[in-house]
Amino acid sequence: MKVLHLAWEFPPNKVGGLAEHVYSLSRAYAEKYGEAYVLTPGYGEFKEQEEINGIKVYRFEATNIPAEDFPSWVSQINTLFVNAAIDIIKEEEIDIIHAHDWIVANAGIILKHLFRKPLIATIHATEHGRRGGIYDDRQQFIHFLEERLAFEAWKVIACSYAMRDEISHVLHVPYEKIEVIPNGVFEAKIGKASESIRKKYALPHEKIILFVGRHVYEKGLDVLIKAFAELLKQRDDVKLVILGKGYYTDEAKNLVYSLGIAHKVVFGGFVSDEERDALYELAEIVAIPSRYEPFGIVALEGMKYGKVVVASDVGGLREVVKHEYNGLTFFNENHHSLKDQILRALNDRELSNKLRTNALKSVKEEFNWYAIAKKTAQLYNNVLEEYEKVNWKPRSSIYES
Repeated sequence: MKVLHLAWEFPPNKVGGLAEHVYSLSRAYAEKYGEAYVLTPGYGEFKEQEEINGIKVYRFEATNIPAEDFPSWVSQINTLFVNAAIDIIKEEEIDIIHAHDWIVANAGIILKHLFRKPLIATIHATEHGRRGGIYDDRQQFIHFLEERLAFEAWKVIACSYAMRDEISHVLHVPYEKIEVIPNGVFEAKIGKASESIRKKYALPHEKIILFVGRHVYEKGLDVLIKAFAELLKQRDDVKLVILGKGYYTDEAKNLVYSLGIAHKVVFGGFVSDEERDALYELAEIVAIPSRYEPFGIVALEGMKYGKVVVASDVGGLREVVKHEYNGLTFFNENHHSLKDQILRALNDRELSNKLRTNALKSVKEEFNWYAIAKKTAQLYNNVLEEYEKVNWKPRSSIYES
C-alpha cells in the first residue's frame, strides 16, 4: 500500500509537533507496513527528492511566495502542493492521500477528486480549541477549511478521545467517521548526557525543571513561571529551563524579570535535537502547563526518558498522564496547584520512582510508534476495502494526460 502524506511542516522545517508526528508515523509505517511518501515545502537549500529512514520525501520550492496576506499564502502553497503531487500520484500509483491539518486542506480535497482516491485527514488541533472560540475573519477562514477537510475525508484521525469529542462538536463530524489513534515515541537512546550541557543550563546541585514547546498563550508558560516563583520560596536548589520560542517569549521574559527570578530561569530558545534530548535526560521534572492540548507529545518525550511529568489536566493530556500512576496532573491554569505537584515530585522520592517506572511502561506498551503505525495501517486497509466496493474510481484519462 502506498500512502502520500501532505504536510506543511516536516524535518528540518519544524514549527510544532506536526512535523515530528508525520516523520515518526511515516518512518514506522515504511519500516513495517507499506510505502510512505511525504510531500512538503522546501525552504532555502533543500533536496527535491530523498529517502530518509525508508520515507520517500519530496519537496517543492516555497521560499519566496509573493503573498500579501496569510489567506493568499495558504492558497498559493496549496496550488504548489497540487502541482507537485500530480506527478507523484501518477508515477508511484499512490493508493491513499493523507492530509495533515487545515493548511493542506484544499490540496488534499483537489487531489482526492482529481484522482478519485480516498482522503484521510488527521486534525491535530482546531482553531476553536486553540483560541476558545471563533472571533474574527482569519479564524473563520481557518475554521471553514477544517470543516471542509473533515467533511471531504473518508476518515478523520484524532489523537485522543478529547480531540475526537472536540472535532465532532466543533466541526460537526459524526463519531463513526472519527478514529482515535494516539501519538507516540520511539525508544530513547539514553547515554551519558554531556556535563558541558549541564554547565550551560544549571549548577551541579540544581535540579532542572524543563519546559519544551512553542511560546504561545495556550501553552501556559506564564502559569509555569508563576508556579516556579512560588517554588523558589521553599526550594532554592532548582533551575527552570525553557526551550522553544514564539510570540509569547518576550512577555514570558518580562514576567520572569518582574518576579525577580531571572537568575533561576534560562531561556534556551531553539536547540538541536541532540541538546534537547540531553536536557530531557538531565531534567528532574518535565512540566507541561498547557491551557489547551489535544494530545501533548512532550509528555511522552519526558516519559520515555523516565522523568516525572507534571501536566495540566486538560484535553488529551488526561489520557496520557494518569495522576499518581505515570505522572502528576494539576488544576488547569492554577499555578498554586502546579507548584504543589512539582514540590511533591521533588520531596517524595518513593512516589517519583513509581511514576518513572510506570512512565517507561506506558510508552513501551501503549505509546510506541510501531503500535500506532499498525493501527494506522489497519485503518488504511479498512478504507481501501470500503473503497473497492464503490463505483467511484479514477478515470483512465487522468493517468494518460
